[in-house]
Amino acid sequence: MAIASFDSLRSLFARHNVERIFIKLLSPKQDNDKNQVYLGSSENGVFTLFPGTFSLSGLSPSDSVSKNKSRRGQPKPCMALDFYWINPESNTAHQAKQTKLIEYPQYPEARMSGFLSGADWVPDAMRRTSLHKYGARALALGSNRSGQTYGLVLLDGIDGIFADLKNLPRSPIQSELLYELSIKNQHKTDKEQLLDELRAIVGEWHPSQIRRVGGQVTPFKGPAGAGNTLESLLEISANAKKEPDKYGFEIKSFRLGGKISLMTPTADRGYEGLHSFREFMDKYGWQSAKNPERLVFNGIYRYLKPNSGNHLVLDIQGFDEVLNAFSEDVSKIMPYLAEARGEDAISGWSFQKLYESWSEKHAKACYVEYESRDYQGEGDAYDKEYRYTGNIYLCEGTSIYRYLKAIVGQSVYYDPAHEIKPNKSPSVRPQWRISATKKNFKNVLDELYGRVELVRLQDASLCP
Repeated sequence: MAIASFDSLRSLFARHNVERIFIKLLSPKQDNDKNQVYLGSSENGVFTLFPGTFSLSGLSPSDSVSKNKSRRGQPKPCMALDFYWINPESNTAHQAKQTKLIEYPQYPEARMSGFLSGADWVPDAMRRTSLHKYGARALALGSNRSGQTYGLVLLDGIDGIFADLKNLPRSPIQSELLYELSIKNQHKTDKEQLLDELRAIVGEWHPSQIRRVGGQVTPFKGPAGAGNTLESLLEISANAKKEPDKYGFEIKSFRLGGKISLMTPTADRGYEGLHSFREFMDKYGWQSAKNPERLVFNGIYRYLKPNSGNHLVLDIQGFDEVLNAFSEDVSKIMPYLAEARGEDAISGWSFQKLYESWSEKHAKACYVEYESRDYQGEGDAYDKEYRYTGNIYLCEGTSIYRYLKAIVGQSVYYDPAHEIKPNKSPSVRPQWRISATKKNFKNVLDELYGRVELVRLQDASLCP
């Protein structure tokens, strides 16, 4: 079946609950099952566009010695995809079980591989041996919130929309290679749809609330009120899922002068990674000054800056300070806490742990400024109410290397709030944070993301 309209393309992906489609015009002689599909620089976040299972052992180490920048014997990061080809003729989907994204850190770039293996139907135009049969090609890709990714090949001279592909909006994440098509709204991008929803809630005071799974909205008390209220107003149910919140964006609230939690991966290396939480707290925790019955482990830990209380230092294995570069053997990269540089890790985070936690949610992020005050209404169901000012930072394109560099630059820091109270369940809170200072917040975001825009919804102005 020839695809004659964008509506037809949308419907093929919409039946699989895909919300947006990325389209790449394929290279005439490359981008095939032998040469892999080049998806661009991994520093821009392209490796985070599609959900998958991350691994450093999914591929054999590189054995190339002839290619420029090759490093023999080093493992390549790999993301296994739950991938399906869409057959437009039968409107069916066919799983290609060996599909994966591969990152080549030495370049750095991301490529798609194995996409013709194991499927009972595949598009012939993706075979290197069949390229002579076809003219220009394009690959459409999109994922859903359940973790499946779908692909479809478009052909010049057959599919009527091919000539109009270049009129689609460029993807902010990989603008030189990818076009982007929204499925839910034919006339607006994901960013425009999100801004429309935010515009409807800014400027008014909202009582602190939370939207439970299932859609029920209830009062909420506690320090997470600003974020929970924002998500509730955007009809996002509270959850701890790894995927972004809405329209591909991770939604964050912030107050100038406050802190923002970026992610909360538990340590999987060092003493903490090898022992139970209670064993870790018994060895490295201390009595709370406010309540001696509580055992705590907290404080702020910045790169190479000893903590003023326990003097522990945050360091990174696999980082060369002289070259200002990370090891190309990513298995050697590990932020960790220690009593001194070079000492054994007390708490450590493997590259894989951080990669999974950061990359799956932060390809696009939206930071929404808020103000708070005590609840002005009657009764005690609410403690606070929040007003979202309309100052919003839209951030797109990131990578784990940007995150690691921000740790080295001390913009990202470790701020745990571990706690054990008598007769209560332990509270495990390994928080990695940034500070939202009036002077430097935009600079911090620029470190973490390739593109940062300040949108002031009060006057609808866009300030790059």
